[in-house]
Amino acid sequence: MAGWWPIGDIPISLVVKSLLGLACILLLVSAGILVIRWARTQTKDGIVTSTEILTQFRELHANGRLSDDEFQSIRSQLISQLQSEMKKDDKPG
Repeated sequence: MAGWWPIGDIPISLVVKSLLGLACILLLVSAGILVIRWARTQTKDGIVTSTEILTQFRELHANGRLSDDEFQSIRSQLISQLQSEMKKDDKPG
């Protein structure tokens, strides 16, 4: 059985660091999804624009409820969505 998988040649510290990095990324993405869902429930009319969501996240970040990494991840996703919404609004019909 020994030698059937080449992971034995990789230092254990590299494997551990890689797994921890992956866990951190998954945690940030999960937190972003949860925060976006939360922000959507905070509106009165049920329709939320990306600009409104981004404003809410800025406030959470300013109050220390979101880390810099979480805010940047969410911000980049919302900016992409906002650009998409603007393109839709610019199209005639």
